[in-house]
Amino acid sequence: MVMDISVRDLHYFIAVAEEGSLAKASKRCHITQPALSKSITRVETALAQKLFIRNKRGMQLDGTGIIFLRYAQSVCAEYDKTMRYAELLKRGSAGLLRIGATRPLYDAILSLAIIEITAKVPKIKINLELRAAKDLVVLLEQDKLDMVIIPLNTHQAHTLHSQLLGTDNVAVIASVGHKAFTNNHHRLKDLVDYDWILPKENSSARQWFIECFNRAKLPVPEPAIEVNYAGQPTLDIVSNTNHLLYVPGSWNTRLPEGLRHLHMPELDTQRCIYWHAA
Repeated sequence: MVMDISVRDLHYFIAVAEEGSLAKASKRCHITQPALSKSITRVETALAQKLFIRNKRGMQLDGTGIIFLRYAQSVCAEYDKTMRYAELLKRGSAGLLRIGATRPLYDAILSLAIIEITAKVPKIKINLELRAAKDLVVLLEQDKLDMVIIPLNTHQAHTLHSQLLGTDNVAVIASVGHKAFTNNHHRLKDLVDYDWILPKENSSARQWFIECFNRAKLPVPEPAIEVNYAGQPTLDIVSNTNHLLYVPGSWNTRLPEGLRHLHMPELDTQRCIYWHAA
């Protein structure tokens, strides 16, 4: 038997579930309490199941209601997204692409891709989010993004629907006069006591850095400076100090004079870059 439940009734059901009472939900939905009560009755009748526990404090979901709430939220989210796209098409737009990326991958990959996309599809609208990889995954799961381009450790990638785009070499950069260059055969343990400029702790690059030291059973260096993004001002600091800079290889600015890549096999690992579609 096909359930006859309208999207409007699903929206009303969600409102009651979230507000916990007909009175609050009716104000939120701008309809009368009797009309809202009839809507809830239609949903429960279609399911042949009670969804709420009704008491003096209001209406709380029972076990079945909690499960059905997830379904209702998913259906309404897809419906709302479809209506947004329909409105864009009505106005002559080619659609809306909500895409997220980490800042280094935006510079290295996505900015060029956006130029190509807008050239091929002039009327497309793009909503861009630049955040840490784990925050972008959360937004994707919440249906607030259509796609993200992020670096993930290979062992993490199987948990998401993804496609491999390429690999990303992680690099250590220092000034040409840094004393680390006095030895041509660098070992990770030799770098423990240096001052480091590191990505923020919640970034995938920082987590990879920590993993490398943990794997070598070495103390993880504490950052002397933490940065969200290794731009030109950060390079200026490295050029004029003894700090080491740890950056994703997808950071695509060519090294200016006065800086060198420090060859460190234990840190020059590769990360896989994936796109993940909702």
